[in-house]
Amino acid sequence: MWLDPSIVTRKTTLLVDVDTSFTASYGDTLSWSVGEGPNLGEHPVWVVQEIDVAKFERMTLDLLSKSSPAR
Repeated sequence: MWLDPSIVTRKTTLLVDVDTSFTASYGDTLSWSVGEGPNLGEHPVWVVQEIDVAKFERMTLDLLSKSSPAR
């Protein structure tokens, strides 16, 4: 998505929090609908739900088939 945002065909905004405490739940990701979170510091983020797969595959093949830049 960061190379070409036009491949995203459906997205939503959710409140997201990632557990960064060094415990067994480290890295767990929780999400809530906007307005439904516990208000403990979660942030609104775009969550991609669908992409244009054919365009993504064309972009990937094009990028993988290019030569490396000369050094």
